[in-house]
Amino acid sequence: MRTEHFHHRHDREKAKPETESPVVHNTSGVNGRHANETAVSKHNHHVTSCEMKVEDDDGTNAPFQDLYDFMPAERLLTEQEILAEQDRTASRFLAQPDVTVVPGKDLIIPKHLKVFTFGRNNFSKFPKPKCDVTGKFNYYLMDAASILPVLALGLEPGLKVWDCCAAPGGKSLAILQSLHIENLLCTEKQKSRTDRLHSVMRQYVPSSYFLDGDPNKVQLITRDSIWLQMKDYFDRVLVDAPCSSDRHFLNTDENNIFSRGRTEERRQLPTLQKQLLCSAIMNCKPGGVIVYSTCTLSPGQNDAVVQSAIEEVHANSDAQCVIEDCSNIADTFGYAFKFHKCHYGQLVLPSKSDNFGPMYFSKILKV
Repeated sequence: MRTEHFHHRHDREKAKPETESPVVHNTSGVNGRHANETAVSKHNHHVTSCEMKVEDDDGTNAPFQDLYDFMPAERLLTEQEILAEQDRTASRFLAQPDVTVVPGKDLIIPKHLKVFTFGRNNFSKFPKPKCDVTGKFNYYLMDAASILPVLALGLEPGLKVWDCCAAPGGKSLAILQSLHIENLLCTEKQKSRTDRLHSVMRQYVPSSYFLDGDPNKVQLITRDSIWLQMKDYFDRVLVDAPCSSDRHFLNTDENNIFSRGRTEERRQLPTLQKQLLCSAIMNCKPGGVIVYSTCTLSPGQNDAVVQSAIEEVHANSDAQCVIEDCSNIADTFGYAFKFHKCHYGQLVLPSKSDNFGPMYFSKILKV
């Protein structure tokens, strides 16, 4: 038997293929982050069609109809096109019936927590904070929507609280200002971020809160929160997870998560977020509350992470979780923020009149 080489044919009418082979690309894995396959041409030029002719040794055509009719891909995807499709796939989300949502309870607003902002359509800026008679700054500036995940925690007196992605420290300060905590543990994976957290805390919190060996004070440690082993210990856990930070990437090019050099890091965000949330659930005691929050509009980093984390916890442990509806927060603060109700939480949408957010938060009860 003798096999002849491929013959390129640029006349589509002569080839008359029955079907065209689709472009091959793999979008398997969590949120399509393991795309390793694509249709590849041996040559760099475009091939519209080709055929293989197979002959027996006597020169007659052999009955290899499938090979004769083979048609390669019409178009080859570049790496950037594949990555763009993966980003689109990661942003899609379909709710599953095995995650339970229960009605929300009465909203608890700590009386010592004071928050000030300008009214609608007023884009004035607060002056820089100044030191008061104690030598500490008198207020901390942050996006007003950042206070909502803290309120969702439902802080009450005597609680052990873990802020597992604490830097730069705004939400940790709000937790402390409630005066309802027995102990606050703040963790960050990178020492540089822990140092920044230390700096902020020292500027606002009395030094007596950081006495070594006192379990009723604030603890700031460099630790990968994914691997913290304090099972069933905390009453409240805040997971203000690393995300694509939509507002930040629009306003600056510095350290932008959408830069080409950080493509893989961006694609891995939902996996990291799920791992952090799973750790938070396992280290929260039954009857406790976990709040998951991000500053992105992406459903793949918001509802999808909440759902996948709860499914993983249910599958691999005896812990059980439900979602508590946060509509009470949206109803209470609808005058100040533009809310969008998601499947498992609330999303603050930036607008011309209320330029806060984006801020997503979901309240999870460990039962």
